[in-house]
Order: sequence, then C-alpha cells, then structure tokens
Amino acid sequence: MYRLFLALRYLRSRLVNMISVGGVMVGVAVLIVVTSVFDGFQEQVRATVRGTLSHLVLTPRRPADAGPDWKQEAFADLERRLLAHDPRIVAVAPQIRLPIAYPYRSNRLEWANVDGLTLHQMEAVGIDWAREAKVSDLKKNLLAGDQENPFFDVWGTDKEKTMVLVGRTWAEHMKFWGPMDFRRVVSGPMGPDGQPMYEPGPPPEPVEVDPNDPMAQFAPKQDPRRYINEIRVYLATFSKDATTGEMRMDQQSTNPLVKGIYDGQDATSEMTQMYFDIEKLRKVTHLEQEYFEVRMRLKDYHDAPEIQASLAKAFPELDVQTWEDLKRDFLQAVETEKVMLVVVLSFIVLLGGFI
Repeated sequence: MYRLFLALRYLRSRLVNMISVGGVMVGVAVLIVVTSVFDGFQEQVRATVRGTLSHLVLTPRRPADAGPDWKQEAFADLERRLLAHDPRIVAVAPQIRLPIAYPYRSNRLEWANVDGLTLHQMEAVGIDWAREAKVSDLKKNLLAGDQENPFFDVWGTDKEKTMVLVGRTWAEHMKFWGPMDFRRVVSGPMGPDGQPMYEPGPPPEPVEVDPNDPMAQFAPKQDPRRYINEIRVYLATFSKDATTGEMRMDQQSTNPLVKGIYDGQDATSEMTQMYFDIEKLRKVTHLEQEYFEVRMRLKDYHDAPEIQASLAKAFPELDVQTWEDLKRDFLQAVETEKVMLVVVLSFIVLLGGFI
C-alpha cells in the first residue's frame, strides 16, 4: 500500500514541475509577442511622427560678421552644390515658413477673439511642388487636388489668386466646404497663354450625407473639385525701411482658394500648417529670401548620419539635422517605454521560474 502513496507523492511533484516549466514557457512567449507587437507599433509611430518631413533638414545661418548688404546664396546655386557633393543625395527642395492666422466664428471665449472671430494661429509653408514631391511624401498623401500641380488654377479664375492646401484634420474641424460651380478642361488646342482652355461646367451632383461621417460627401472619389472654397487668412508681410534699410514685419489679409487636402499623418501638423506655392507666397508677403529651410532626400536613409557629418563639414553655413533629430524627444520617450516594458516582462518571467 505504501508504494501507492510514494508514487502519488512523486507524481504530484512532477506535475508541479511541469506547471512551473509551462508557466515560464508562456511567459517567454508573451514576452516575444509583446516585443514584436511593440516593434510594429514603434514603426507606425515613426511613420506618423515623420509625417511630411524629408530625410534631412538644412537651415541656413546668417554669418556673425554679415553686414547690411549680405544676401543669402541663391537656391539654384546651393542646389547645384548640394547635389554635386554626394551622389547619395537624390533631391533638395526649398521651404519658407511664415506665421498666419485664420479667423473663424466660435461660441467659446478664447484669448484671441476679435469682433466675434477666433484667430487660429497657423503656419504658412511655401513649397516648390515639383521639388517637394521628390523629397517628401506630400504628393502621395494628397487626398484631394491635382497631384501633378495642385496650385494650378483649373477653375480658370484670376491668375493672381493664391491657392492653398490644408490638412485633413483642420478641414474636418472647420467644416467650411460646399459644392461650387467649377470649370472643366476643354480637350483640344491650348489657349493663347499656352495653358488648357476652359468652359463653364455644371455644379457637382448632390450626394447623400452619412450623419456618422460628414466628410464622406467630400471624398476624392466623388469629386475632388468639391474641395474648392475661399477662406480669409492674415499673413505676415515684409517691407524695407527707406531710411535705415531694415526689414519690418506687418500683416495683411488675403483670400486664398483651398485647392486640396493633404494627410500629414499627424493631427498637430494638419491643424497648424497650410501649404502655399513658394513664389506666390513670396510675392504676396514681399519676402526677398528664397528659402528658410532646405529639405533633402537620400537614396538610403541609413546613410543619413554619414552624410549629415559630411555636409556639416563642407557647408558650415548650414545647420544639418535629420528628421529624427527634430523629433528626438518624442522618439526617445517611445524607446524608453519599450525598454521598460521588456524589463518588467523579463522580471515577471524570472519570478515565474523561481516559483
């Protein structure tokens, strides 16, 4: 009879050992799965944080000994030098950034309230579309508008009219869209100015609106020309003092036409950035500078640290940063969270092994 009790005793201890081993295996499996999932999440976060940024961002610095007659290097010359510096540099594009304010009616009492209008502070980003499409994903992320030239006036309105691209989040928040009459391209000969000829076309057909998705009626698949509408914004303008020669900043209102909506992968940038044609923005604001920043795309982003160091040495007048440098704080926070998660799970697995 005692043999039965001995057998049960050893079987019980073996069962406990098997449960312990199984617990450790489950813990290791959970650690592997969670780490893999977090790696995918981290890549998605990086793509979202990057948004429409290029691989490298170059910011010119004014020399400390620059006199009043100092002028910024022409972008065409700088572009030629940069592309010749390293064959791994694919393209560069200029950008200018100016403060802008968009007034809209709000029932909330906010700090910037003028005549019942709330001033939403934003940033006017001037871009050269042909070049910008080569250095960033803005063209790919254009939800509505002409991807080849979104600033071209397909409606045949005044050629001096300023065109603008707005972010999806901002568009959904402001809800200023509405069907408008438009003009369609006439196939055949070009006009006397070398541009396609136009004739009036019918307004867009009304569509049923899903109350749960009010933006559905403005989907690009329906008709991207629904996105056109006129808004009023306040731009910073510049003028030179005739006596001292110093540049003064003022503001003026302008009424650009919304020509498209972009997806910046980041709600913050979509709410705070409007894209203008760089030459039109310079003309409207009387800005002499050709660029505030230079965006650069590389053949392989893994070469960025090496090229960054090379550019910093060859172009001391430029501050060279990667997009990760610009978003360093957020990326470090995500990396720290990942490390802490792995450490906590590892301790749990070790604890399970000793039990």
